[in-house]
Amino acid sequence: MTITTTSSLLGKENNPWNKDPSLVRSYWAFEAGDPPGRTFLLDVTYRNSKKSHDAMVDALEAYFAAGYDTPRDKSNNSYVAPLTIDTAAIQLMIDEKDALKEDRRPQTALVYADKIESSCPLLLSVLRETQRLVAIGTLHSRVVEDTVVSADRSDVQTQSCLLKKGTSILLPVTNAHRDPVIWGPTANEFDANRSLGTQPHLCEATMKDKSSRKRVEEENDLARLRKAAYFPFGGGKRLCLGRYFATTEVLDTMAVLILGYNIRAVDGGPIKQPMFGLSKMTAATARPHPDADMKVQIERRGGWEKVI
Repeated sequence: MTITTTSSLLGKENNPWNKDPSLVRSYWAFEAGDPPGRTFLLDVTYRNSKKSHDAMVDALEAYFAAGYDTPRDKSNNSYVAPLTIDTAAIQLMIDEKDALKEDRRPQTALVYADKIESSCPLLLSVLRETQRLVAIGTLHSRVVEDTVVSADRSDVQTQSCLLKKGTSILLPVTNAHRDPVIWGPTANEFDANRSLGTQPHLCEATMKDKSSRKRVEEENDLARLRKAAYFPFGGGKRLCLGRYFATTEVLDTMAVLILGYNIRAVDGGPIKQPMFGLSKMTAATARPHPDADMKVQIERRGGWEKVI
């Protein structure tokens, strides 16, 4: 996954992680040794992490210094390039493309990233629910003008709070993602169907019934509230620029694993959700506890042995 991800970002041919596999170990050594707190003694107390970090920085500096991130201008001498092309071979491939497809089809499975979200709502719901529970980051904002914030909840007396201009606010993501008022009494539990919401075809069938119509309206209001309270990738000006890339990568990987493999616990039963470990100050997501049993059995599904 490390090489695949970095190759998609940096290009396979010149990707430092592809050229030097030791950088994969350096990344995970840095990640594992990343300190829980930041002090001026980091270079001394976390030497292995610092060494791994420096190795990756050196590799990236060489990558950018070589200009690999800048496309070469291939328009020069364009009249010469066609002379080096075997046009007959290319025409043959075009003529025989249907036959080539027939030969490849039994062994090739394609996952279309642009269709997963619309075609696999449950898979998307599982990802969102996972992100809701593992997101532990803290958003840092500053009040730009005096603002009054009120708590309008039926279970408590309405309260108001004045936020003065210039005040710094730290907003733990966990508080919003696990609020029982927003997510219900099972806020701390994993619910694969939580993000599915009200199904459109069910709404149309029940709109004639007054009580059902009210329930649908309440669910729609709740869905809007949950959307506002859900921000695993941050928000505002600090909204993660790579959120779509990360989401697509995870969904594609999950789709391939689910389609092509049977994954079970070592004893043959379902995999149990591991307990979270102690999070680092700089972490944005929770990780499994170091002592958690993460061993699983992985085998190809029948009929998928030769699929690539």
